[in-house]
Amino acid sequence: MLRAADTTAEAIDELRTLLREIAPPDLQEVGLAPALDELAESLRDQGITVRIGLDQTAASVRGTALDAAFRIAQEGLRNVAEHAQASQVGVAARRLDAALALEISDNGIGFSAEERQRRVDEGHLGLSLLHDLARDAGGELTIESAPRQGTTLRATLPVAEDDWQ
Repeated sequence: MLRAADTTAEAIDELRTLLREIAPPDLQEVGLAPALDELAESLRDQGITVRIGLDQTAASVRGTALDAAFRIAQEGLRNVAEHAQASQVGVAARRLDAALALEISDNGIGFSAEERQRRVDEGHLGLSLLHDLARDAGGELTIESAPRQGTTLRATLPVAEDDWQ
């Protein structure tokens, strides 16, 4: 009975975490900086150093760009945690004209273009998902990586003038 109760409690905690990850209820209220900091916690728990830097304007973005930036950062940081074998990751966001520029860089193992294609052929869709998230928001995403040189992803997401707070 005790084991069943513990298992049930763990399942409930995991479900709550999953629901927060899928759709954080207060993302538009709290903004990008606290949301990124929360995403970084799981990496920090693994001993990965995470540095987050946002300019004042990027920290105040709202709307579709905020949603997309959060989702891209979420998947990007998940990839770092699961695949990069990194000890450090940096997350930066800044205003770039009428767009939000998001960058995530790690010092992990990196990968070649051939390895990336092989993973896609095997059904791993994480990087494709990142491209789709940026495109669906009207933006673009680039990924730079090489074996033993880490990985950098850069997303540029358009922001409506009213969404700069």
